[in-house]
Amino acid sequence: MKRQNEARVTGPLQHFQKLGDLVYPVHEPPVATRKHTWYSAPVPDTKAPLCSRPSSRDAPRPMDLRKKLTDRLSALAPAGYYVGLRLGFTYPAQEINRLPGDWTDHYARNGLIVHDPVFRWVYARTGVISWAALAFDDHADVFGQAASFGLIHGAVVSVMRPGESGRRSYGTFARSDRTYAESEMAELLQIVTRLHRAGSERTGLTHAETEALRLQADGLRLKEISVELEISMSAVKARLANAKRKLGAATTSQATSMARSRGVI
Repeated sequence: MKRQNEARVTGPLQHFQKLGDLVYPVHEPPVATRKHTWYSAPVPDTKAPLCSRPSSRDAPRPMDLRKKLTDRLSALAPAGYYVGLRLGFTYPAQEINRLPGDWTDHYARNGLIVHDPVFRWVYARTGVISWAALAFDDHADVFGQAASFGLIHGAVVSVMRPGESGRRSYGTFARSDRTYAESEMAELLQIVTRLHRAGSERTGLTHAETEALRLQADGLRLKEISVELEISMSAVKARLANAKRKLGAATTSQATSMARSRGVI
């Protein structure tokens, strides 16, 4: 017989990833489980920034905002964290991996992805929950193994906006010193939601920049793109550089991947 409070997996598991035992589901009513009770709570105001809203003239560029948010995640998860943004059928469009390398090697080498209670929860729920609240489902002692690498206390976030055809963003966060406070878990949820929302908003790319990205995604080289568009190679480079900046990508290849994941190309 299945455990009453066991989360069900609703998608493929292809990627890794004590507020007491409070959980903040976004779309679910309170449900009593055998060990824990799920408490409904209002979703944080994701349209409000972490500090006062700047004017449009002073608004940070996407890369500036991403750095600000990831710096805050590093402070909240000093032992390490992983965020996957806008998961498609198998892979996220973007990843932010700040987990210790020896832990990720151990995780991959031992195939822990199929046993990880974090992923069973991520694919079945939205909101935020502590690792401690998922311990009942940790039959392979994944959390115990993580603790031996300094990942002792943790929290998990899963976010999906209505009308996004199943695309979700998620993150797992760890500390070695203490459990997460309720306010910190709420902040983790807010940050992942903001990162998810930022990637879903309009890019501001021009038609020319979109065309250059599309041709590069099709495998054309710079010279071939310049011939196709009947412009100079320097103009191609400028369009790709502008697209990269607007998308907040570190490389042109990443910009292409981000544009594709958002349905731009």
